[in-house]
Amino acid sequence: MIKLTLPLPPSVNSYQPHTSRGGRCVRYLSAKAKLFKYEVTRIVMKENAALMVESRLKLSIVIHPRDKRKIDLDNRIKPIQDALQDAGVFKDDCQIDKLVVKRGNIVKNGKAIIEIELVGDK
Repeated sequence: MIKLTLPLPPSVNSYQPHTSRGGRCVRYLSAKAKLFKYEVTRIVMKENAALMVESRLKLSIVIHPRDKRKIDLDNRIKPIQDALQDAGVFKDDCQIDKLVVKRGNIVKNGKAIIEIELVGDK
């Protein structure tokens, strides 16, 4: 099992904004998204958690908000999955067969506690 403490991920609403170019909608990663991915990669490397496994996985996430403002937990999942994939923890987020997400206590600056378990073979 891998256990990581990550910064509070940006909401998917601010993760991939879009603009119009030549009449087409173009999506790009926001500065917040790039910073989050950088921080996750740094943490994964520090914890030696870059496994690039191909097995089926269970991903458990506890989101600790930074304050009492309302947040949608589901808007925080995709940025976490993308950052862990880019950092080399797993090959593709489609490997996740079981996803457990819950709200934790309010903590200064917020954070996300992640646990990743293997649940079977390829």
